[in-house]
Amino acid sequence: MNDKIPPSTPLHLDAALSEIATDASRAASDGLTGSAEVRRLVKRSRRQRATAFGSAGFVLLGVAGIGLSGVLSPAPVEILPAPPVPSPTPEAVEPLDGAFAPACGEDLSDLLATTTPVALGPDTSDGTGETPLQVTNTGDTPLTVASAGRVAVYLLDAEGKVASTHVPDDPATNEAPQPFDLAPGESGGLGLSGVGPCGDAALPAAGTWSAIGSLATETTPADGVAAAGTVVGGPWTVTVDDQGRVTSLDGRTVAVPPAQPDTPPEVPETPEPPTYLPGAFDSEKATFPAPVEWEDLQCGSPAPAATGDGALARLKVAGPVPVMSGSSEKSVTARLTTHAHARLDVVDWSFLYEYVISQDGVIVSSPLIATDSYENAEMQPGSVQDGRFTLAATASCDPYGTSTPQPLPPGTYQLHAIYPWMIDSYALQQTDGTWGRTIQREAGAEALFKGRLVSAPVTFTVQ
Repeated sequence: MNDKIPPSTPLHLDAALSEIATDASRAASDGLTGSAEVRRLVKRSRRQRATAFGSAGFVLLGVAGIGLSGVLSPAPVEILPAPPVPSPTPEAVEPLDGAFAPACGEDLSDLLATTTPVALGPDTSDGTGETPLQVTNTGDTPLTVASAGRVAVYLLDAEGKVASTHVPDDPATNEAPQPFDLAPGESGGLGLSGVGPCGDAALPAAGTWSAIGSLATETTPADGVAAAGTVVGGPWTVTVDDQGRVTSLDGRTVAVPPAQPDTPPEVPETPEPPTYLPGAFDSEKATFPAPVEWEDLQCGSPAPAATGDGALARLKVAGPVPVMSGSSEKSVTARLTTHAHARLDVVDWSFLYEYVISQDGVIVSSPLIATDSYENAEMQPGSVQDGRFTLAATASCDPYGTSTPQPLPPGTYQLHAIYPWMIDSYALQQTDGTWGRTIQREAGAEALFKGRLVSAPVTFTVQ
């Protein structure tokens, strides 16, 4: 009746904790989240301890009727020293392959930060906040790290989903960054890009967010081959303002440029008129050349020279002249173009386009008609007027029409278009772009200019 209860198995509390840590390390190597596995193992240990205590209570209650002397005098419980706890091996995370541009709403809660050969994290130096992040060589050999110099930041909501885009830098306003030559453990400072809205939504609300960062890099070992990838960092706690600028990162102030006030676009000023307008006039009054008279265009006279801009208009034969025979007649177009910087009021001779024919510098045919006109026409700057006349391969040299024209001998000839030209008023554009006053013919006086326009000669053949 006084038999003692056999001593229970010794309770190794430290050994139990060591077992928990070992199991947690094994879970991490299997791809599980370490902290989550530790919590599961701790719960299991507590359940085992509760079961043990429950069983002990049952044994105590079972022996109560026998006596308490044996129960109160159990064998001493031996406490063994705890075995050494192995440290969990951290997981090596390499840069992502290719570019990294997560879409708005994408779940990044399982994204792991890069740990090798470089890592991305807050700048731990006492800097000015202009480079709030740094890239660190975590290996044991020197590296050259080339990048854009600024980290793209993405804000995450409470579920770890992307809530912002990043604003790329304008290469036209940023100098190309220099690559970092990093010894093992050495770091290089990096700036931040701004955050932008998702689609047509507004900018993320100003305040505190969780964020991750990405940096496209090209790492080159001292004696190796360059490897491109995207280094991921975070998550970090950041503060953004209402313009999408990160103002603090993990409690460290980030230097931001001053906000630029919205300014209305500049309205271009009306350009001043040029101080010199090529082809325009230096005076309000024209200096006309000596006119070509009717008598100057008769047979036997020297072939006429083409009139120039001095008469405020030009005349030309439009198109080639076909081959003629002694009895043929062809319709030919003549074109009148007024000066580009003159407004004119002239006598209307649009029904009277004429010509003369010359050979070897002498007029050999002059079928000019004497007539009058009582109409006027206004000619704007650069206006064009076409007229037609009938060309006959005959020598018409009788101004009064009393003789019959004779066929031209076969050979090569020159055709000169002729147009009567009488100016009653004009205004000239000045070299500063303004227009001078209108110069008019006085009542009862002759026209301001009275003569004929002559085209440059065009060669044709008579068979």
